[in-house]
Amino acid sequence: MLRKQDEKYALLKEYAKDYLRMTDTEAEKYIRGRASVDRAILEVRLKYFPLFRKVLSGKSTALFFQLDWRLGLIMDLQLASQTPVIEP
Repeated sequence: MLRKQDEKYALLKEYAKDYLRMTDTEAEKYIRGRASVDRAILEVRLKYFPLFRKVLSGKSTALFFQLDWRLGLIMDLQLASQTPVIEP
């Protein structure tokens, strides 16, 4: 999943570099790329959920995934606060 976070950062870095001159096509490519990364991260979580559940209780598994989501949200918030909003 760390690789996917790196991919997300790379997309944001590229976006921030060119957001003022971004074409409609490039903007759409950026959004599709971000959605693809987010989907891949969710798929990894869903893949590993049953494995965690085999060795942990339901509550412990839920706690792990809650913490994972929260850390992801914190990272997303940090990135979002440093990312300029696209100009229409």
